[in-house]
Amino acid sequence: MNRRGETVGENSAGLRTAEGFDALRAVRKIVPSLLFGICGYFAGLAELPFGARPFGVALLAASGRESILVYLGLLIGTFASVELDGALVYFCVYTALMLVRIFTRLFVELRSVGREGLGAQRIFSVLLCERVGTRVIISASFGVALGIAMLIGGGLLYYDLFGLFVIALSAPLSTFLICGYTARASFTSRGELFSLWRDVGFLVASGIAVYGARESVVYGVSVPVAAIVIFTFAVTRARGVGYGAMLGLILGLCYSPMLAPLFVISALCAGVLMRFSATLACFAAFFASCAWAFYVEGMSALLGVFGGILSGCLIYSVLDRIIFVDLAKGNDASKREGQTKKELRCKCKVLPESILDGVRLYESNVRASALSDGLYRLSLFVDEMKNEKTASFECEEKCDEKYNNSFENDFDSVDYGALSRLLSKSMESSDSEYTADKLLSERLCSALTSLELDITGVLVYGVRKRIIYIKAKSKNKLTENTNAIIDAIAPLLPFSVDGEAFDVRRDGGEDGGALLLFERKKNSASVVRRRVAAKDERVCGDSVTVFKNRDDRFFAVISDGMGSGKPASVASRICSGFLSNMLSVGGLSKELIVMLNSFLCGRLRSGGLECSATLDILELDLMSGQSALYKCGAAPSYVYRGGRLFKLRSGSMPIGILREVDIKKFELKLSRGDVVVMVSDGVTGESGECPWLFDLLVQNLPSRGLERTADLIVKYASMRGSVDDISVVLVRVE
Repeated sequence: MNRRGETVGENSAGLRTAEGFDALRAVRKIVPSLLFGICGYFAGLAELPFGARPFGVALLAASGRESILVYLGLLIGTFASVELDGALVYFCVYTALMLVRIFTRLFVELRSVGREGLGAQRIFSVLLCERVGTRVIISASFGVALGIAMLIGGGLLYYDLFGLFVIALSAPLSTFLICGYTARASFTSRGELFSLWRDVGFLVASGIAVYGARESVVYGVSVPVAAIVIFTFAVTRARGVGYGAMLGLILGLCYSPMLAPLFVISALCAGVLMRFSATLACFAAFFASCAWAFYVEGMSALLGVFGGILSGCLIYSVLDRIIFVDLAKGNDASKREGQTKKELRCKCKVLPESILDGVRLYESNVRASALSDGLYRLSLFVDEMKNEKTASFECEEKCDEKYNNSFENDFDSVDYGALSRLLSKSMESSDSEYTADKLLSERLCSALTSLELDITGVLVYGVRKRIIYIKAKSKNKLTENTNAIIDAIAPLLPFSVDGEAFDVRRDGGEDGGALLLFERKKNSASVVRRRVAAKDERVCGDSVTVFKNRDDRFFAVISDGMGSGKPASVASRICSGFLSNMLSVGGLSKELIVMLNSFLCGRLRSGGLECSATLDILELDLMSGQSALYKCGAAPSYVYRGGRLFKLRSGSMPIGILREVDIKKFELKLSRGDVVVMVSDGVTGESGECPWLFDLLVQNLPSRGLERTADLIVKYASMRGSVDDISVVLVRVE
């Protein structure tokens, strides 16, 4: 027992450990700090063209609490490679940079949050942790100062002036990149971009060290070659052959471009054979690397790198056994006493795929309920219209009052014939959205277990829109800690989570619950719409509807009832209302328009009501970016992209006239900034040829924006004597 009552033992690796002390974690904290000091030493040796040495300033500005070791390493490297006068200049710059960082942190950044309540120990712990932008600014300032000092000391020569430019550009850029690895605590964002920045920062810092150590030889052994071999093996074992090969290639290019494939070969050998034996992997990598070196530059290259390759393989084989085998075993033995409590704690596991059957049933019920409820209400409304045999004008008033009131804020439906086919197609298309990603689910388990929220399981599923299903013993804890859960899993996800849209449901017992997190949509749309009644008409016969449904699909609909005024508005309002309700779930399909067509041709016509209308429908998938334009007798539409305008026109018939629906579908590949222009025939006229509209769009869309362009379209259509209803919808993809 030690003084605090903790059990102390000796593990199989001969390392004394106490309960709660993680030796492997301690090694992982100490070794990177020492490596930063070594990296600082070689950064002081690294010299770019025109005698520029920007990497010392960059590394010192970017490093965190390891800055002291980097500072000492820089001074040693600088005084070992630069004449005394020049070394004193570097000493002054590095020292001033450290002091400015400390001053900035204490009196600028911490002042905004107040440091009066911080003790001396607390203040020390928050030093050298500036924001990334602050570090980049400091690096740029001292990079320029160092360049000016070298320029003045060199006698104001062009050579030193060019060196000033090199330092001024490369120092802040290198600092920004290295901060991806060193300033992790300063970030509030998480995700795939953060992981990439972190990897790039590690590569830049390592590459600087290798570049500065190119000429370093100890007893005939090339230090950078040995270091690259060791790092390549270690990264290959930890993150796979792809990362190891990339690291070997980049560091090899920093050492010698001709010999860079040598280290890629080492990573490949390690990736293939490491699972069987680290010694066998080192043995194969040694002979393969030597063969490549001999092939490229003959015996001279072989003599130069032979010692480095051999030393790297031998050192790694020893470290592999000590660090990855014996130390891991020792830590496992030291944690056995405390393992009982951890086992009692609820662990997060990957949920079985059978859990998706309940999710699928829930979603199917919502979909079916929406369709059937809307169909029932629409049928009641039409039967009432037929029984009362209202005139067209009265029908319009009734449509305004009853149809809109019953459908505006609801789910919905349509006629019977193709309903079964629509439901069947809807279920088939959604099958892929219940495909589980077990590998990603496993990665999330450890992060969720560490939150101690009694989370019992997690499952990631979906293809088009990925969903994270998290199950816990307490629904209240899920509701109260949703943001903490998102922050914990965000760095592990290959996509972004929508933090504002989530669903907490009751699941598993009286208090149990499930949290559903949804992938953030990748696209959005800006919309401007205009609608003007025909001349001498009080009511516009066109109907314009724009909405986004619960599946993150955006729709814009223009329906133009045949004729104008109130009679035309009956058909157009029925069409747009029908579509907005039916498309509250899922995407648009031909079966849906077939049902609408049969509805207009059958039920309304049998009641003495003539209803036909054009349809112009834009569908944009906000998740995948795929889009389509559907036309039934509609006026031409336009797509504006990068100064060019494309016309989309179909010769299809309006719906409600023929038993067979006539629909034209255009598959679109819209990109950010593209604008889709939809208009009714009140703008283009019956012929559809409208050269003035073409010129108006090209001249005004890039400069005047959507609002002003829409107003101009309405204005010019009216000035040119349009006698029909005018509708305009402009949609820009964001």
